[in-house]
Amino acid sequence: STSGTYKQVLSGAQWDTILRSRTYQMYTEPCMTTGEFFEGKKQSQVKSYIRRKLESKEDWWMSAEDSIMYGFCDLIVGQKGLETIDRIVNNASRILQL
Repeated sequence: STSGTYKQVLSGAQWDTILRSRTYQMYTEPCMTTGEFFEGKKQSQVKSYIRRKLESKEDWWMSAEDSIMYGFCDLIVGQKGLETIDRIVNNASRILQL
């Protein structure tokens, strides 16, 4: 629910537009760098894809594996070599190179 004067509501909507644009840019850079799905795509294509996904549904649900494929994360705790905290610590140098 939104309340306030016309100008307050308009100002809030404009701020929301600015934040969305910044968010899309923040997502675009790491997705281009590590996301297998976006390999070979231009920055404008990646940003446009992310924008369409988020604006069509508002929430974009994906599995942990999909989040790696898109480039939103680098690893999954529990995958081979990362099953326990001790193994994560022991593999820290490999993890930090991702």
